[in-house]
Amino acid sequence: MQRNGTSRLRRVLTTGGTMAAAGALVGTLSTEAYAANIEVATRGTSWWEPGAGVARYQEKGDYLTISDRAADGAGVRAALADGNGKTLRARTYSGGAGGSRTWNFNLPENKRIWLHVCLKDNGEIKTATCRYYEGRA
Repeated sequence: MQRNGTSRLRRVLTTGGTMAAAGALVGTLSTEAYAANIEVATRGTSWWEPGAGVARYQEKGDYLTISDRAADGAGVRAALADGNGKTLRARTYSGGAGGSRTWNFNLPENKRIWLHVCLKDNGEIKTATCRYYEGRA
């Protein structure tokens, strides 16, 4: 009789420990999902080379760097948006292939943000090239 009660107690404690460990793991994973430093490259299409434009956001200092990696005549547009989709900052770099530019912003701390990057040609954002990644400011 006592053995059965002990066995039941062990199962309860083991289940509780497993759930606590799973909760700790989920907490760890969700923290890592919001990287402080984000890099996103543009998507390739039949017209545009993959990775032709790259945007990098660095949390420490709130720096946004946009790089043009292809001699295709297009510029690169990057935008930082909040969790509700509101654009916080947007910039376009059109200085030519192989070049880049960095901007410094003052964004609200510890907020979820999205970094979007697209090619922009003749004033038109090429939506098929757009990519985004979620991070934390």
